[in-house]
Amino acid sequence: MEKAVIYTRDTSKTATQGGLFKQSQECREYAEKNGLEIVGEYFDVTSTIRKRPAFVQMIDDIRKQKVGIVLVRSLDRFTRQHIDIEFYKWQGIRVIPVKGVQ
Repeated sequence: MEKAVIYTRDTSKTATQGGLFKQSQECREYAEKNGLEIVGEYFDVTSTIRKRPAFVQMIDDIRKQKVGIVLVRSLDRFTRQHIDIEFYKWQGIRVIPVKGVQ
């Protein structure tokens, strides 16, 4: 079974646990349907890329645990910059957006 982590982020000024929970649930459902083992979950409540401590911790943990998949609700939860996706892909990290995917 392949290992994966979940990353959720809420950028609204009125961020709520509910929004993060919904993102997490969608990722968990995808993992279950696709035979992925969730080994970690990370969330940030910010829109500022420089202030995403859970993201930084997640990348560090991924490298230590040799996890290759990050599940996100949509790519913009991971980053809004396409070049960032390519950078992490080059490092062996696949970012999978689960919204609308079965």
